[in-house]
Formats: sequence, structure tokens, C-alpha cells
Amino acid sequence: MNSGPVSTLKTTLSTFLENGKTPTLADLGGLAALQQAENELSCSPLLSEIIHLLFDAASSDENNRELLLELAIRLAYHIQPLYMEDVVNDIHACRFLVKKWEGRFFQFLLDQAVDQLRDPLSRSFALDGAFRYVKDQIPERHALLAKLTAVDEGDDPYFLRHAAKIIGVAFSWWRSEGLVDRLKAIVNLEEAGDEASFELGMAALVEGLNAFECEAVRSKFLEAQQWFELTLEKREHRPDATLLSAALQAWSDFAVGATSDALEKIAQKITQEVFVLLAWHDDENAPFWRRARFSEQAAWHLLALRLASLASRLERHSWLDARSVIEQELVFIITANRTILGKKQAGGLELLGLPRISSGLQIKPGLIQHLQEWLVENPKHPDTDAIEFLLKHTLIPQPSNDDHQQEYAPLYCSIKTPEQVAKNDFIENLLSSLINLSSPSLVNEEPILEQCREILQDVDDFNNQKYQKIFGAVLLITIRYLISTMSLTKQHAPFRSFLFKPIQGTPLPTEDKLQQDYYNFLASFLSSGSVQIEQSNIASGRADIFLTVEEYCFVVEVKRELLNASFEHLKDSYASQTTEYQNTGIRLGILLVLDLTEKKYGVAHVTEQVQAYAIQRVNEKSKRGIVIIRIPGNKLRPSELSSSSRSIYD
Repeated sequence: MNSGPVSTLKTTLSTFLENGKTPTLADLGGLAALQQAENELSCSPLLSEIIHLLFDAASSDENNRELLLELAIRLAYHIQPLYMEDVVNDIHACRFLVKKWEGRFFQFLLDQAVDQLRDPLSRSFALDGAFRYVKDQIPERHALLAKLTAVDEGDDPYFLRHAAKIIGVAFSWWRSEGLVDRLKAIVNLEEAGDEASFELGMAALVEGLNAFECEAVRSKFLEAQQWFELTLEKREHRPDATLLSAALQAWSDFAVGATSDALEKIAQKITQEVFVLLAWHDDENAPFWRRARFSEQAAWHLLALRLASLASRLERHSWLDARSVIEQELVFIITANRTILGKKQAGGLELLGLPRISSGLQIKPGLIQHLQEWLVENPKHPDTDAIEFLLKHTLIPQPSNDDHQQEYAPLYCSIKTPEQVAKNDFIENLLSSLINLSSPSLVNEEPILEQCREILQDVDDFNNQKYQKIFGAVLLITIRYLISTMSLTKQHAPFRSFLFKPIQGTPLPTEDKLQQDYYNFLASFLSSGSVQIEQSNIASGRADIFLTVEEYCFVVEVKRELLNASFEHLKDSYASQTTEYQNTGIRLGILLVLDLTEKKYGVAHVTEQVQAYAIQRVNEKSKRGIVIIRIPGNKLRPSELSSSSRSIYD
């Protein structure tokens, strides 16, 4: 074919591309024209566009499909290195068009990858393509593994660097013999050494994760850390090596009893490295094996964060939100191998973490009780086997003979049937979650909580299980605050003197006294989240007490009342402001009122100090819920009421 028609073909293709249009095969004269111009086209700077056009045409032209693919592959042998990645992607898009062509495509990629006469960049793209090809193809996988175990350490360093990554991932997935030896042969090469040492670390890590003897786990994890440290010596800026080395250190420290503060420092370091990986190395268009490797590293990050949190939780006698701890932290830790390997496989990490977790549970019967009740409530949960596994390896302590604990054991520590639990799970879950705060006054909490539940069940947000748990926990703490304010004397709680009738001539306290005292009480018992006073920019206002638990927020409004502390008056006076703060958060809130009205007849019973309301605001479909809690102030001491006791009963 003379240069005239070839020149015309190139001109036509260039014109289409310059105008942002995609030509069809017919626009270039059809398949026959391209076949006649094959020799000249193989040298064309537009060869990648022509190959793409041929693959694209093959996907829709069933009659000429094999001829189109044949020409595309022949031309692909002449592709420039920078465009080999495009060819690989085109091949993967067409790999299933013709069954017998699958092997032909793979062989083309493998031939390109091992041909040392070709450009190393082109070979790297081809090796990546071949590796992506064999995910579910057993014969091709064996062919690729044979080539990987035969990689020559004298090959081009650029290609060896890329090959080391493929070899490492292949070992992680298939554990083929000879791959680790190839990495060790490459590790001393200056250009490829850091990649080889990193993959040797990953290989040791995988072996540790799959080990079933504790000493083997420790040994392999130590070996992995040493390889990661060598990686950082060879190439300082390797956030992946820094992340994994720190994660293994966190696990090692956790196993020997490191404090939550020490683990938190490691977790912060890992978080920084994950940020770098996200910023520079994550690509949603990357091949599946690269995304899988990144997912493993992200899983290590989450594990380190969970370790720091769990270490803190194990120091407590009970958990405020037991379900959250069990499902989001504990299960995550004791199924760590499954999290990282992405399959149902125990061993490795569990062997290191289990003794520390078990010892933490053994001396805290409240924590064991949480696990037992969680199993009763969640018999079909996918992670029940993990909790059962943990309990089997935890020596449950014998019950104490302490009379007080025995008296309240039926309320807090009895195992219930699913039907019993479901009967009133709101109250039971809240009461059992605060075993460390148990006191004789708890007998009064059940009727208060039940009254609130009956009214608030008309509020949609209260029927959301997660919202109910979070709000209910804070409500329970607040009720206990109410009980403590009604129980303690000036002598034992001088900081509560603002609740008693002031000396004549002394002004009544302002609401900030209540606000500060409640804040101190709440912050000391809230096991997670944050509590802030006078938080600005909440519904265009300033919230008295602003709580953040997990990702959810709500407000406790604090007021004082001098004249009329009836619930209807308090609702009419302050409910609008309290519900307004719910505009961007959970539609549940608490109104805490310092009741400074005269109390010459004494203080009403604690069960009469709490009232819930489901409020329907104008132009809204869903109701909002508030719980008004009066904190009795301006109180007289019992001895001061004796002279007027007759009037109390009139």
C-alpha cells in the first residue's frame, strides 16, 4: 500500500481526535484498509488509538471479531512503552469476548513481561496485566508463578522493583514456594531493595497471621517488623512500612499490657501515615490487587485505633454503651485475622490479644455480664461465635458474698431469656450498662424510665435503636444526678450548698451553679464522647450543655425557676427553646431546671421530679421529645421541717 492512503488514514484519525470526536472503523476505511496498512501503522505515533479502535470494534462486530482482535494483538507488539498500560486495559475489557482468546491474551502479556529485550516500563505494565488476569484462572496462575520464581536478580532494576511488588502480593495470596527466595535475592539491589524488603515484611506478616502457635506468631511478627525497619533504612519515606511497623508494635504492646495513652500515641502516628497514603497513593482506578493491599493497610489502622480504645475500656468495671463496645471494638479485635485477610480464618492476632483481653475481663464481672447478655440478645448475630470463643477462654469469677451486691444481682447480673429481654430492653439495657454506679437508690429509676419510655415512644428518633441507646444512657446518668442531689447533705457535699435555702439576705443561686455541677457529674461518668458548656453555633444559639457521643449530638438546656415549677409551666416557658436546639441533631433533649420555689412542706419524691413530653411542632411531621427534670433547690433540712410537719399532711 503506497503512502498516499496511509497518510490519508492518519490525517483522518488526527482530525477526529483534534476535534474531540471518536472515529469508527468505517471512518478509517474499514478493517481491510487497516490490514493493508499494518506495517506502516505499526510505526505510527497514533498506534495506541488505532489499537483501541480495533478492540472497541471487536466488542460490537461479532462477524469480524477474531480478525479485529488478531490485528490488534499483532500491532500491540509494536506499542510504545508509555501506551502499554492502555493496551493492557483494552485487553482486560475484551478478555471474555471469545473463549479461546483468553489464553492468547494472557500469553501475549506474559511474553511481554519476561522479554528482557523490551523496555522495562512496558514490561512492568504487561506483568501487572498478567497478574490481574490470573485471579480466577488456575492454569494461567501456575504459568505466572513459574515465571515469578525464575525472575533473574540481574534483570533491569526498574522492572525488578515492580516485580518485587507482584511477587509479594502473589505470596500473600497463594503462599507459593520459591517466591520469598526471589525477594531475598533482590533485597540487596539498591534500586529495588526497599520494595523487596517491604514485601518480605508482608510475607512474614502473612505467615504470622496464619500461625496457630503463639510463639510462631510473635516470631513472625518480629521478623516482619525487622523487614519494615530495613525498608525505612533503604528508603526513608515509606508510609506503608511506617504504618505496618507501628501497627505491629501496637499489638505487641497491647499484649503485654500497655496503657491506653501509650497505644493512643502509636495510633496517632499510624493515622498520620494513613493520611499520606490516602493523599498520595490511593487510586480508585488502580488494579484490584493494589486496592486490596491498601485495604489491608487501612484495616491495620483501624485495628490500632480499636486497640487504644479497648485498652481504656478494659480498665473500667462496666461499659456505658456495652453494645457499641462489643460490636465495634471487641469483636473487631478478636476477629482481627478475618478483618485483614478478608476471610473466615482465626489465629495469629487473636493469639496475641486474647490473654490481655481475658485477664482484663476476669477481674471485672460487670464486663463478663455484658458479654453474656449480649449473647442472649443476639443469638443470630454473625459474630456470636467470636464472643463465645472469648468467654470460653475467660475464667468467670465467682460471685461476691457482699450483701449489697447479692441484693442487686437479680437486677443487674441475671441471664434472661430473649423474651424477657425483649419485654423491656430499654430499661434493662440501661440499668445493666451502669453496674459500676449501682446504689440503693436504683429501685426508683425503673418507674421513672418506664414513664419516660411510654411517652417518648411516640417520637420517631426515640424508636431509632442507636439514638435510644445514646439518649437513654445520658438520661439515666441525669436521673442519677437528680438522685445524688436529693441524697447528699451539706456536710458530705459542700459543693452542693447552692441547693439549700440560703442565709437570709443572701441571693438565690443562678443557673450556672447547676450547670457547672451537672457538667462535672456528667463528664465523670460519660465513658465516650465529649461534653461542652456554652457551645456556640447550635441552631443559631448557645447551648448550655452540648454532648457529642459517637457522631451524634444533642443538648441539655439548663434553667432556673423562682415562682412556678409545675411541669406544665416549665413546658410552656422553656420547651420551645429546648426543642429548637434539636434542629440539626437528634430530636431528643433534656431540660434541667433548678427549682428555687418555696418548699415549706418539703421536697416531692424523686419519681415526681421527672416528666417526659412528645411535642408536635407546627409544620413538622415528626414529634420531638424532651424530658424535664427538676433539681430541687432552696431546700430546708429535714430538722427544719419538724415544726410544721402537721401541715405537710393536711
